[in-house]
Amino acid sequence: MVSASLAPFRSRNFRLMWTGALLSNIGTWMEAVGLSYYVAHTTGKASLSALVGAAGFLPNGVLGPIGSAMADRWSRRRLLVVGSVARRVAQRMRTRKCAREQLTARNRLRKDQRTTRIAPQSPFNRTHST
Repeated sequence: MVSASLAPFRSRNFRLMWTGALLSNIGTWMEAVGLSYYVAHTTGKASLSALVGAAGFLPNGVLGPIGSAMADRWSRRRLLVVGSVARRVAQRMRTRKCAREQLTARNRLRKDQRTTRIAPQSPFNRTHST
């Protein structure tokens, strides 16, 4: 016997939607943790990492009431599709920007390594004096 709280899972469409929402949330959580770590690691300041985390929640607080009013007036399906597409486009732009910056930093590092005669610092090529 299935409890009443699990009854919606009998519907295939509900299971698909629930699974998609779960995977989307996992991706969002991973992005938030990764971005906070990236900011803390590159700047060395935990306060900036906290500021980035707080700024991530700001749009929900500001745009939440506007979005709920729009959902009451417009087709919910169209609003969901447009919102999902806009979110994906924004995520893709952030990913590409980060990848470009990382490649630029790598190219600068390689150029510096080619122009200098000093070997890059690594735990495997350190010389120990006794």
